[in-house]
Amino acid sequence: MTINTSRDNYIKLSGGSIVQVPANALKTASGDSVKLEIKEAFTLGQMARAGLYTRSNGELLSSGGMLYIAPQAGQDVQILKPLKVIVPADHVEDDMQLFKGEIKDSAINWVDPQPLEMNKGEARLANGKSLYQSNCKQCHDVTKKLIGPALFGTMQRWHNDTAAVYLLTRNFAQAMQAYPQAACIYNEYKIGMPGYPSFPDEDLYDIYRYIQEEGMKQFGKIPEEYTSNKNCDSCEYIIQLAMKIFNSDSARFNLSYSINRSDVQSSQGIDSIAINFTPPVTQNAAQIPPVFYSFEILSFGWYNVDSYIKKNPLATSTKLKVVQEGLTSPVLFPVMVIPSRKIIQAGFLSSDGGYFYFYDMDGSIQLPPGERGYIFALGEKKDIVLFGLTRFVTGKDQTIKINIQQSNIKEVEAAINQLQLPDVTVNINPTGKAKMDQLKKELEELRKRYPNCLPELQ
Repeated sequence: MTINTSRDNYIKLSGGSIVQVPANALKTASGDSVKLEIKEAFTLGQMARAGLYTRSNGELLSSGGMLYIAPQAGQDVQILKPLKVIVPADHVEDDMQLFKGEIKDSAINWVDPQPLEMNKGEARLANGKSLYQSNCKQCHDVTKKLIGPALFGTMQRWHNDTAAVYLLTRNFAQAMQAYPQAACIYNEYKIGMPGYPSFPDEDLYDIYRYIQEEGMKQFGKIPEEYTSNKNCDSCEYIIQLAMKIFNSDSARFNLSYSINRSDVQSSQGIDSIAINFTPPVTQNAAQIPPVFYSFEILSFGWYNVDSYIKKNPLATSTKLKVVQEGLTSPVLFPVMVIPSRKIIQAGFLSSDGGYFYFYDMDGSIQLPPGERGYIFALGEKKDIVLFGLTRFVTGKDQTIKINIQQSNIKEVEAAINQLQLPDVTVNINPTGKAKMDQLKKELEELRKRYPNCLPELQ
């Protein structure tokens, strides 16, 4: 990405992070222009593919997101003023810290943890709590069904469609006309919700942010049953149908958005935009940022928002060993992934070659219990690719077996894609042309009836 160093720059990346480069913060011998290379790693899929393991001097970490920023190779650039970085978060964890990436022997180690500036919006959370208790609590609990559904996970069940959720809250009858999911909720609970047409977007944002925070306090994550309602989500069917057609046609979806092209600076980055930034005098609801972490950069390189697993009150001491079966090999590279906590950790072979471990050689490790996890191993033996994958649930002392078989890179990629990591979508096998034409006709009719379920195709 090319920016003009004499101007303030506001760089927003596809993962939601923001880098603010003040005017004259960077000094370069090539005038006012500098090319920056910026990378995000917010999902486990991105971390796994880049080998960015969540480890600090051997200690396990739970990541809130990683970011890399540096000048393109061949440029001599100095930082004269701090660069500010904003990293979005589902919720704020008080023990998150900022780590600096240290590269050694082609591996990354996260070092020098520093406190983070956290925008938890205490005043807004207090406002959300007050509004929830005076307007919602009579019929809804955060995590339990009452007269109406539990409110935790509402945004996730509605695919983070803020406009739909706000309409549902303000005018339930109108929402039933626009969204099949709203009508399905009515059919399940047999009661309509009173409307709150006078609530501004800011208050609704505060209510749902409070609900999100309270649910996370109870569970530490969003359980699967709170994120979807397969029997009630007609939009989900429409989205899956569209994805099936999309994969068959090898097309591409693009979410439409508009930007003042006169403000766009030259950019080589497909997944990011840089615009001249002037802080707005007022901020409407659509611009209200989610909860985020922020920090300043005084040197180039990798940064990681992380917390130590051992400091997590839910973490318990256990033992985890992994034993090879099938085409065993001493040169396998094992990896443990726990999606809900964004933990990705490389394993080691015990001194006797009998098992893999991920922390202490006797298998000891601290992990939050009851979490779904995966272990996969990749390696070579006599010029063939070896691969194994197994699933497990964290808990008491375990010895897990992993079956190693001959494979190839395509099969390995397909297997990893099936782990349902946050950035992975499931490919759907295409059907015949006649069947596909019928599905396209069905999708078109559904899109006419429920236009808000799916963004316009480009």
